[in-house]
Amino acid sequence: MKPKITILALAVVLCNPLYGWENKKTHPAITDNAVTSSIADSYLKTQMGLTNGITTQLYWNFPRDIKTRIYWGDANPNQTTRNISEWLRIGSIIEDHDNRIIPWRPRHHFHDPIRNAGLDNHTDHPDWDAPGWSTWLPLGQSALNWTILGTALQEPRNNNDKWSIARSMFYESLTDPNKNVREARLAESFLKLGCVLHMLEDMGVPAHTRNDFLFGHFRSVYTGDWKNPLEKWVEIQVDATANDDIPSAWLSGWTPQPKTSNKLRNYFDANQYTGDYLDDGVLPPNTWGLL
Repeated sequence: MKPKITILALAVVLCNPLYGWENKKTHPAITDNAVTSSIADSYLKTQMGLTNGITTQLYWNFPRDIKTRIYWGDANPNQTTRNISEWLRIGSIIEDHDNRIIPWRPRHHFHDPIRNAGLDNHTDHPDWDAPGWSTWLPLGQSALNWTILGTALQEPRNNNDKWSIARSMFYESLTDPNKNVREARLAESFLKLGCVLHMLEDMGVPAHTRNDFLFGHFRSVYTGDWKNPLEKWVEIQVDATANDDIPSAWLSGWTPQPKTSNKLRNYFDANQYTGDYLDDGVLPPNTWGLL
């Protein structure tokens, strides 16, 4: 019986995606907080003439692949009209999903700023292989490159929600002569921006910046504790709020300080780390890490 139990345990682990933050509650909660703390609402009203700002309703009859990903994210795949804030939320939900029952897309959600590379636990642990029925390995493209370049050596190999496509959709929403097309493109651009936000949010998970899937996520096949402890704890805290929000106590006494850059890559890594942090109790400069 023991070999059968081991194979079953491995199957259970591989059926649980290597997400960063939990994508059905935590990611949307972070996205909501980021949007409401930003100038997005004001910009939409003053610069684009959308008097309802982030609550502006947009219709987009999205294609089947998007519908499938929304379905896996438990976010009502038949709802084709949502407000801007909701389209952003949907993007942050579906980034963890492709059209597989067990998605491989999150393998590209790691970025080690020291190596400037993505997930590569298989080189570190070549003895770790997926069961014979799966070709999945702990290898992936850098999250930064997945977001900007949108290509990878491992499946899925192409990112149709990368930053440049989001910008192209936004441009078409401003220039297309057909009003309905403009509306659909605007909805699509915000969905794809939500996917980009998801990638940035994942950089707040230490395991995702330390080339650490196996030890950061894979805990014990026998206890079923395959989630990263930090991600699991945050998910529980968000789930305990009335509306699946960021707990108010986490934001108490804190004022958002928006920062801007002319390069998307700078939001992932400020490139300020010099390798001289002593871990002596003295906090490193706030110029390190995420912008």
